[in-house]
Amino acid sequence: MIHLELSVAPVWSRVTNVRESVVHGASAIGVADDMAYTLGLVASELVENAIKYGQFRDGGPVQLVVRMDAGVARVVVTNPLDPSSDHPTRLRAALARVTSAASARDAYVSRVSELLDEPGASAAHSALESGLGILRVAHEAESTVSVRFLDERSVEVTASMRWTDNDGDLVA
Repeated sequence: MIHLELSVAPVWSRVTNVRESVVHGASAIGVADDMAYTLGLVASELVENAIKYGQFRDGGPVQLVVRMDAGVARVVVTNPLDPSSDHPTRLRAALARVTSAASARDAYVSRVSELLDEPGASAAHSALESGLGILRVAHEAESTVSVRFLDERSVEVTASMRWTDNDGDLVA
């Protein structure tokens, strides 16, 4: 069993540090390289979304938990949110897109195509409001993503995936 917990200040420069910390931490304890990379990708995407869409006026960090046990790896990110923002609606829409598509890959490719087809879409707009984070996590990490609103001012996003070794076998 592996358990890693971090409280991360909502600062953009920390996203890269989170990814590298998770990758190096997982590698240091013997997690297969591919799985360590996947955990780092998922952690950085979810922390980035938390910073981008969270409400931090009252302070408080982003909470990150990585748990690996009995063949399942989970990355859980909790952050405060502004209930009057459109973030809860966007989260639900991203999850609906993944669950209604034939596959997470199809949902991701569909959204990328939409972004490319938007008239006058700029790279800056796409990067800030693309809605690709959850779709990327579901597709590239082959994970199941869930959202739980803990109360009207905080949200928990969880990505769950199979925990495998270098041969692709589930780790007990």
